[in-house]
Order: sequence, then structure tokens, then C-alpha cells
Amino acid sequence: MLEVEKALNKFAKGVVRTSESNLIRQGKRASGSLYNSLDHALEVFPNSFSLSFEMNKYTTLKPPVKGLKEWSYLKGLNPFAVRESIFKKGIKPSLFFTKAFEHHFSKLPKELEEAFALDIESFIEFTTRK
Repeated sequence: MLEVEKALNKFAKGVVRTSESNLIRQGKRASGSLYNSLDHALEVFPNSFSLSFEMNKYTTLKPPVKGLKEWSYLKGLNPFAVRESIFKKGIKPSLFFTKAFEHHFSKLPKELEEAFALDIESFIEFTTRK
């Protein structure tokens, strides 16, 4: 399953890299907190894989002023006013991750199919060498 693992790692790294690029292109990297939190985790088990993506979490509570201070000051805004505005109006989703995931996912089936075929081929060669 080495080739399948490589294909999934390539997919995950591509999603993270494109997500980071989307944040930069959309001007959403003020403090760098979200950008720096993007990552993935791939776990390999005997009969399966587990792939997850990680980033800072956002809640439906009033955001803490502490987390808004740096960004607000960089933008010349009052962090308390920004907190109230976010709580009342929300923020427009940028889809920085969704677009990256969908782009790379559309390529994944063919890459996985080829990787799986290579793994099967290697397994057959290994078992028939005797």
C-alpha cells in the first residue's frame, strides 16, 4: 500500500498548499494564525487509511478580543467593535479550504487507481519471486 499512501499524502499536501495560497490571494493572512494552523494527518492501518485536515477552530460564541487585537490593530480598527460586528453579522465565508479540497479531490480517483494498481503489481511480483 506504499503507492496509495504516497498518493494520499500528495493529495493532502496539495490541499494544504492550495488552501494557503487561497488565503494569501484573498488577503486573509493578517496575523497568520489560520495560515500557520493548516495541516493534515495520514494514519496507515493494515486494512485502511485515515486522512484528516486540521486548522484553527471557530465557534458561534463571541470571539475573544485577545484573538482579534493583532488583526484589528493591523487594519486600524477597534477590536471590541470588530468582536461585536462578527457576533451580530458573522463573517462571509471565503471557501479557501473548500475550493482547494474540491480541486484536488477531482484528481484523486485516477491517482488512487494508478497507485493501487502499482501496489498490487508489486505484491504479485514479491509473492511470485520464489
